[in-house]
Amino acid sequence: MASVPLRRRGWAFWTGVVISLGCIIWVLHTLDWRLVGATLQQAHWGWLVCSVVAVLLRIAARAARWRCLFDASRPGYLASLTALLVGQTFNYAAPAWAGDVTRAYLVGEHAGQSTGRALGTVVVDKLLDLVFFLCFLAFLSLCMELPGWLEVPARTLGLMALVGLAVLTLGLVQRTRIERILEWALRPFPINWRERMLELAGQLLDGLAALRSFPMLARAGFWSLWLWAWDAAAHYTALRALGLHLPLVAPLLLSTALRAAFAVSAVPGQIAVYEGIVVMSLSLFEGVDAASAFSVGLLRHVVDFVPPALITLLLLAFWRSSRSNVAME
Repeated sequence: MASVPLRRRGWAFWTGVVISLGCIIWVLHTLDWRLVGATLQQAHWGWLVCSVVAVLLRIAARAARWRCLFDASRPGYLASLTALLVGQTFNYAAPAWAGDVTRAYLVGEHAGQSTGRALGTVVVDKLLDLVFFLCFLAFLSLCMELPGWLEVPARTLGLMALVGLAVLTLGLVQRTRIERILEWALRPFPINWRERMLELAGQLLDGLAALRSFPMLARAGFWSLWLWAWDAAAHYTALRALGLHLPLVAPLLLSTALRAAFAVSAVPGQIAVYEGIVVMSLSLFEGVDAASAFSVGLLRHVVDFVPPALITLLLLAFWRSSRSNVAME
């Protein structure tokens, strides 16, 4: 696939570049690296292990939520978890939906699901992320005064949630009309290609079925709460690992602020963005110096990436081995 010219990059990419460069410049010029090293050396390994476990449980809850968005023919849990982890790894290397499309493709090709239907469930999954982000942001606003730098991404995500919900609702209510419009718009194209596109669009709309099922949405909401709980727990245990005793609103603020930053940043690996957001968030709490806050961000960044990446490699190896055995039989 040809690379996209720089002038055609989206606003999210350039916003992420500016944020990342700003964070890197700040890190290089203001941090006391000796103090950062000393802080990390004093990390409590027990709390650190708890943070790793919380991250893994968060991923497990996300995989369970995604499965809830399929109908009765939902993929197996191991297949869903593997596809989710592979997609998450892709998002680190090439953000902006690359990983989400990848996980839909993997489930579609290797777990008995159509790729279009799987992609529809991914769209609903992302919409749930936006809705719960706004809910927890509203809860945070009741507990504390939100920082000004969180307002812009919050408004952006709020607008995205409203537009997304409106578009998906339209797709469900006016499905027949939308299919007719697509059929008319695709008439100039070859019949084989046109039929394939219409089939894919139909599968995509089928994947939105969870929005019409209260039981499916209720189960997805249940796992969403656990997802956010384990994410906050990962932050809380990382704070405790470095000896920081902050109110419970602090880990929830970290979860909310990082999700907002990731939504508008397209920098691979969220390099320096992760640590910068953590520093800005923890600076709102008394007694947290920049070196300690940066140490928390660095620790959480590593915990968020390394253990899941290792498990992804193990699951891929197991998946390939099991498929090879089936083929030989």
